[in-house]
This record gives sequence, C-alpha cells and structure tokens, in this order.
Amino acid sequence: MSISIHEIRRLPVNEQLSLAEQIWDGLLASGQLLHQWQIDEVRGRVKELNENPDTALTEEEMWRRVDDGRNA
Repeated sequence: MSISIHEIRRLPVNEQLSLAEQIWDGLLASGQLLHQWQIDEVRGRVKELNENPDTALTEEEMWRRVDDGRNA
C-alpha cells in the first residue's frame, strides 16, 4: 500500500488518528524504538547508580537545580 501524506491529510481526523495508532503499534511491536547506544547508556547509568547510590539527587535537590536554572 502506498499513500501520500496529502492523501492522509484529507482523511477525517478519526481515520488519521486510527492510522497513527496502527503505525505506533507496529513500531512498538518491532522492538526498535530505541537505538542500541541508548539502551547501553541507560544500563551504564543504572550500573553506576547501583554501585554508588549516593550520587543520586533527592527530588528536592533536583527541583532546586531546575529552579536555579530558570533564574540563571
């Protein structure tokens, strides 16, 4: 099936949403939404955190840093 973006845009909104959901479901089923480097990065960060839990920020510290960044 070949359909152009122009044809998709002419579809009613509910049909466009249905098509988007079908595409998203297919992407999820493929298991390829993340690149291997992203998976490796997350695993590395989890390993670092498990080895040294004191490096984690408290929620309060995280929000303080966010707020400080807005005021910078």
